[in-house]
Amino acid sequence: MSKLRKELGAATIETVGNGYRLRAGDVDAEEFKRLLDEARAAEPEERAQLLHEAEALWRGPPLADFTYEPFAQRAIAALEEQRLAALEDRIDADLALGRTGLVAEIVALVKEHPLRERLRALQMLALYREGRQAEALTAYRAARATLAEEMGIDLGPGLHDLHEKILRQDSSLESPTTPAGMGTWLPGERQVALSLALAEVHLVLGQFGQAQAMLRNIMDAGDAFAAHAARLEHARIQFIIGPDPVPLSQIEDEAHAAAEYFKADDAGRARAAFLLGCVRMREGRMTDAEAAFRDSMARADRAGHMRERLAARWMVGEVLVNGPTPVRDALQQVEHLAADLGMEVPGLLLHRAVLSAMEGRFDDARGQVQRARTVAVDEMRAPRLLVFVEAASASVELMAGDVEAAARATRARLDIALKGEERENIAQAAGWLALLHRRLGGDAAHLAALSAERAPFGVPGKAVSLAANGEARAAADLVPKETPSLRADMLLESAIELRARGDETGAKEAEGEAARLYRLKGNVVSAERLVPTAVAPT
Repeated sequence: MSKLRKELGAATIETVGNGYRLRAGDVDAEEFKRLLDEARAAEPEERAQLLHEAEALWRGPPLADFTYEPFAQRAIAALEEQRLAALEDRIDADLALGRTGLVAEIVALVKEHPLRERLRALQMLALYREGRQAEALTAYRAARATLAEEMGIDLGPGLHDLHEKILRQDSSLESPTTPAGMGTWLPGERQVALSLALAEVHLVLGQFGQAQAMLRNIMDAGDAFAAHAARLEHARIQFIIGPDPVPLSQIEDEAHAAAEYFKADDAGRARAAFLLGCVRMREGRMTDAEAAFRDSMARADRAGHMRERLAARWMVGEVLVNGPTPVRDALQQVEHLAADLGMEVPGLLLHRAVLSAMEGRFDDARGQVQRARTVAVDEMRAPRLLVFVEAASASVELMAGDVEAAARATRARLDIALKGEERENIAQAAGWLALLHRRLGGDAAHLAALSAERAPFGVPGKAVSLAANGEARAAADLVPKETPSLRADMLLESAIELRARGDETGAKEAEGEAARLYRLKGNVVSAERLVPTAVAPT
């Protein structure tokens, strides 16, 4: 007891009769309760500050050394409930002050405590305040499914009322003007968030110039968080309109820098991982690309960021289609990715179409392509996505043996890419169209020149451009084994070149290797249909 008094102070331990009494007024739990009491009577700005101070006192579970002791259970439960209520109060106070960037934290709390209606309401309001109305409504449906359908509990009037206000965009839900003197919570933060959201819209619509202009303004505004987010979006656009003057290595550096900056923010880390996955895919490193996209997907799920959830799944599907995963397994995984979201995503529909065609189910494949077209144009109002629809359609028709239909789809893809000045897409579409025209006996020189002129900076684009310009063997050598279908495609083009030069032995060897790679992928249709057709045009 003497040693304890030296550690804690003589006044902390009293001698009472034959025993001792611990004066516990200075312990964190009591300080926590004091701050909560003060916060309830304070003005909004002071209330938020006091609640932040109260939250900072927590350094882990209460009474952690006695977690399984019966005598401590009531106290642990009471402290945990106080902590959770304080977290809700603090988030509510932050929202009342117009602060944003709270969604990831709230989503994590909702996952941990799915039955707390107040957390659900805070999630809906935070999403709505960040311009994510559709996600706010999705959060309401999730709450209803959990509470009403699974538990048999009617939603409270508060959630119903908030849902109605979000539907009609009630002005009472608007974020108040952030007061001056709020430290890192800048008065212009909401405008920055809205600018980023608008830049994303321009990106989906294919309005890349407008998106880049908005992003450059954000980067110059002086807010470090917003600048890092804007640089990620800007680098993302580079994958669409081309690298010039940004090489892949620089984009990779942006991804790593963003991952470090956003290390405590799942939404930011999701975007950084997505960007790194894009780099790896362009390098032909499909295994590493899939790992990065799956990391992005997991983080986006935790953050509740719908665009990143969609984009990451789209790209995981892209890797499954083009990488070494066998067709049957890839198809099952793509279907699982689609089921995760509970909604139709054009990219996943197209991936299912191409994989179905690899199994010879062409009617099903064409139906999936048509459905993707409808979703992109009529439901998402994003005609720029048709560039992917036409690419998938061309793949399906080529496997079905209709080279003319494949050429028409590829021409449509090229026209869309030219309209948006999508450098990489132009290079690939022009290259493929050149190869298809050669099979049909047409002139392809101008298309081959266009493909080379756009200077593709990824392995797929470089390979197709090389093949279009008569260097198919070099194209095949460029493609890693992790991309078996593309490597096989390039070997078929090499066989055409070799046969045209009279090298029948070399042509058959190239065709044999192409057939082996197709079968390794599980693409039996291409192995059986495309290889025999690899003949020089007459």
